[in-house]
Amino acid sequence: MRKYNTNTQGFTLVELLVSLAVFSILIAIAAPNFSNMATGNKITADLNKLIGALAFAKDEAGVRDANISVISTGGNWQKGWSVQLADGTVLLQGEAMSPNIAVINGVGITTLTFDNSTGGLTPPLGVALVFCDNTVTLANTRGKVLNLLPSGSISVISTGGTCPAY
Repeated sequence: MRKYNTNTQGFTLVELLVSLAVFSILIAIAAPNFSNMATGNKITADLNKLIGALAFAKDEAGVRDANISVISTGGNWQKGWSVQLADGTVLLQGEAMSPNIAVINGVGITTLTFDNSTGGLTPPLGVALVFCDNTVTLANTRGKVLNLLPSGSISVISTGGTCPAY
């Protein structure tokens, strides 16, 4: 008579199927969060590029003793921007933003000019640009608001869970 080894090592088919089911459920729960994180990173990256250009323009206005403008490409910040002298000389060119990022510009500002004597905006006005994910309903997405004060100070705040309609 043959003796079978009852101390076999490994997993049974049932154990493997249960583990696979649990793993699938965890992946299904986590996948939307990874997508939101990736979109948030794209918003932050595009926002940081524009903030860098604004800071560069403000500094250059003082260094060159000339007004420096940041101009949106074709009147749309999503298409890119350029930092220019008054004579049109381009100092820095920004590329188009990620296609799934909406830049909401409530007042229609397409040019921001920094004054060489004050470092502030000329004319002195405050500007808010809202960066949101445009692949989902705006009421369900988070975004960031870039606030540019008349003094030239820049701040960024979260939209708190919803983006305004545009």
